[in-house]
Amino acid sequence: MQQTDKRKSITVVLILYLIISVLFGLSAFKYLAPKFITPHTEIGIFALLSIAVALYVVFNLKKVAVKHVYSTSDTKQDSIAERDRKEHEQQELEQQEKELKRRKLEQDRQELNAKITEIYELTKDVTETEKYFDQLLISISKVVPMVQGVAYTARPGDPDPSYAIQSTYAFYTTDTSRSFALGEGIPGQVAKDKKILCLDQVPEGYITVVSGLGSSSPHYLIVAPIIHDGKTLAVLEMAMFEKPTFDINEFHKQFTEKLSDKISTLVKI
Repeated sequence: MQQTDKRKSITVVLILYLIISVLFGLSAFKYLAPKFITPHTEIGIFALLSIAVALYVVFNLKKVAVKHVYSTSDTKQDSIAERDRKEHEQQELEQQEKELKRRKLEQDRQELNAKITEIYELTKDVTETEKYFDQLLISISKVVPMVQGVAYTARPGDPDPSYAIQSTYAFYTTDTSRSFALGEGIPGQVAKDKKILCLDQVPEGYITVVSGLGSSSPHYLIVAPIIHDGKTLAVLEMAMFEKPTFDINEFHKQFTEKLSDKISTLVKI
């Protein structure tokens, strides 16, 4: 826009200069030298003067036009360079974010591995089923924020798989014979689907933590199947007041890989 205005201003000045020069030349030829200059000479000189002024105008306009073209080209190049720079910065930022996410996932995986390894070390030497699951729940409570837990194991010899309470942690019930079949209730459905489940809206009254100071219901519940050779050997229910910060799917994967072999020696179906 500034270049266009400048070019217009130069054009106006040059045209005015051309008009003034022609008028001045005509006046000079008419009044100062009428006897010495013939009309033909006057016309010739006027023509030469007009050509000279015209060449001057064209030359200056050409310079302005060339400068405008180069300026426009430079502006476009600067715009393209700026766009490329921003795209490059955006790509670098995205790459950095991906790398940070990858490192965070790897760090979380290693932390989970360390926790599950600790659980394994605390329970590996126990050989009795009931004592093993007692120790398993105690060990889990040391590495995750579990405030209450129940371990259900498959009943041996049942033609249709069913599960009963094997061990509890901070859990009070008078019905220790409570059991469920595949697909029955939340733990039964988890046993059937063979997939870990995390509930962040526990049904009212489903779980209650009781202490000398009163009672309260946990807000989060993890129900995890323990699978070996495609069979659900046991189901763990872990209640928490706070939402778990770890990846529950990764937790279940590593937990199964690390402990299912040991559990398969204790639970037969």
